[in-house]
Amino acid sequence: MASGAESAVIAINGAKAGPEINPRMYGIFLEEINHGVDGGLYGELVRNRAFEDSRSPEGYTFQNGKFRNSGGFDSGFTRYGYTTNGVPFWSVIQSGAAKATMQVETTGGITPESAYCLRVDAEPAADGRAGVANEGFFGIGVHEGEKYHLSLHARGSENFKGPLVVRLEDANGAACSDEVKIDSIGADWKKFEGVITGSKTDSKARLVIEVGAKGSVWLDFVSLFPTKTWKDRPNGLRPDIADMIAGLRPGFVRFPGGCVVEAGSG
Repeated sequence: MASGAESAVIAINGAKAGPEINPRMYGIFLEEINHGVDGGLYGELVRNRAFEDSRSPEGYTFQNGKFRNSGGFDSGFTRYGYTTNGVPFWSVIQSGAAKATMQVETTGGITPESAYCLRVDAEPAADGRAGVANEGFFGIGVHEGEKYHLSLHARGSENFKGPLVVRLEDANGAACSDEVKIDSIGADWKKFEGVITGSKTDSKARLVIEVGAKGSVWLDFVSLFPTKTWKDRPNGLRPDIADMIAGLRPGFVRFPGGCVVEAGSG
């Protein structure tokens, strides 16, 4: 090891400008990791809104308890709460003598591209209720006084007209919002919309769709958006995150970010 090394000196002239740098050299990249977009930047509050999360990963097969591609790479599908044998991020609501079941159907959705849909069979009772709930992305954050735009597609079995009653609830089933009541459900797909207003603040709320009559109802593309989005754009971005990104004044956006060289390229 050398000894007696001389000290280095760095001289900075704060009064003199340095080299000019093109402002477009500063930018950002967008990558869907850890719900940076779905459940993050994008304002949608319902997780698995079109029930397509029950599809197996494209290009993967189930091998020894995991979905792997031809090169043996583990997709992590089951590790993150996804399953092909169930309805990820949705649950059955039933109490008292009421009964409910749900199952994903892989055909018959609102479009060929959104072929999956949810069938709910319900038997409400005077001392209980039946329906389904969505947990959102680690809970739905609802704020007192804030408004949320609800939309969903529904169709019913023969003689089923509804109603469906939709609201936000806390983990104990207490209301976090007012209700939207949906009637006149027919045999063909129809889009229904409404506005829900938060009645209390809760970071772990859930969206509950209660079935008010005996029968079967099919649901597809269930969506809940804050009415306040970035630049007030319908189905837009979360204003807090988008404003922060815009404040960086990036010269470019790289999409997608990251790479696939080191994994999953089998």
